[in-house]
Amino acid sequence: MKSASFDSTKLWEIKTRNCKEIRLQDSKPYIEIFWRKSGEEQLRITDDYKRNKLFDLIKADTPDVTFTKEKWNAFRAGRKPMIAFFVVLALFLWTLYYAIQAEKGYVYYIEGGRYNSITGIVLAIASLGLAKVIVLFSILLGIALFAFIRKAQNPPIMNRILIVR
Repeated sequence: MKSASFDSTKLWEIKTRNCKEIRLQDSKPYIEIFWRKSGEEQLRITDDYKRNKLFDLIKADTPDVTFTKEKWNAFRAGRKPMIAFFVVLALFLWTLYYAIQAEKGYVYYIEGGRYNSITGIVLAIASLGLAKVIVLFSILLGIALFAFIRKAQNPPIMNRILIVR
């Protein structure tokens, strides 16, 4: 592959009869292969030309395939950071409630004294104080918002080969 020669006798064999989908995302340095029963694999090829050439070769040499090329919209591209943002926001509101109650003088205890539950973690963070809770969660929410904006501004183009069997 170093000489960009894609002679089929020199490449390893990809058993496409056990494969259900092959994906190439333009911004990723790998080709994803999804198998019918045993999960997925990634072929890591850092050179864009070789990666695209190999994908085109697989597309051309595999019978019974459907090729699609789709550009994701901003919402779909930023879905995971948006979910993270709302999870952190929910934890922030929950922790903020306990921090405000602690400022008023309320004391909370975990039954059994075990702080390894999510409530124990929230109470431990709330015990830092109202100002530190706001600063901590502002940073976390800012990171999630930044990740969403970055992903939404540059949505990926997904090339997919669906193997119909």
